[in-house]
Amino acid sequence: MNAPLPQTAAEAFRRTLNGKLHGILRWEQLSGLWSKVDADAGWYVYAVGETVPVAPADAEHVRWLVTSYLRIWPARQESNL
Repeated sequence: MNAPLPQTAAEAFRRTLNGKLHGILRWEQLSGLWSKVDADAGWYVYAVGETVPVAPADAEHVRWLVTSYLRIWPARQESNL
């Protein structure tokens, strides 16, 4: 049996990125997830269509993104009614 080849962090990230993601099916579930996000966990943060980052975002940036999302979320919900 062959041992798996070692992966760089970037290779592991790309494998996960292109793999099966599941768990968030509705906007309400996403709101609940934000309250549990560990800003220090090493999130790779970027917008769809942008270049994939080579390093995870720092905790301050992740907190800023979550806070920004939570400010705009109520307006998005009302515009979808």
